[in-house]
Amino acid sequence: MRILLSNDDGIEAKGIEALVKALYKEHEVIVSAPMYQQSGMAHDGEAQPDLVVSGINHGANLATDVLYSGTVGAAMEGYLHDISSVALSLDVDSRLSYDEAAALPSSSRKRTGASSIRWQARSTTRTRAVRPTSMPPSQAIFR
Repeated sequence: MRILLSNDDGIEAKGIEALVKALYKEHEVIVSAPMYQQSGMAHDGEAQPDLVVSGINHGANLATDVLYSGTVGAAMEGYLHDISSVALSLDVDSRLSYDEAAALPSSSRKRTGASSIRWQARSTTRTRAVRPTSMPPSQAIFR
C-alpha cells in the first residue's frame, strides 16, 4: 500500500519516526512534514496515496483543538481529496512510547488477522461525527 505520512511537529519528531519504522517494512511510505514544528505547513504535495496517516502528534488533540490542529488538518486534507485518512495523537501523560503507539496496528493484525490500517484504507473515505450519549457535547468521534 502507498501511505502518505505527515505531521506538524517536524520531520525529526519522535511520533513520525515511530510511524515510519512501523510502516515502511510492509508499505511504500511517503513522508511530507515541515523541517521544524510548524502547524499547517505539511500542506503541499503531489503524491496520490491509498491512505494518509498524520501524526503521531505530541498531545491529545481533543475538543476544539481539532479545529486548528495541523495533525488533524493533514488528515482532513486527505479526506477532502477522497483518500482514507487517520490522525494519530498521543496524550502527553500517556504511558505508551511513540514506538509502542505506532506498533498498535501491527499488534492488532496479530490478534485479528487483519491490519487495522489496511482495514481503514478499504473502508469508506467519507467521515461522519458521532457522539455517544455518555460523551460530553464538546467531544465527538469521527468514523
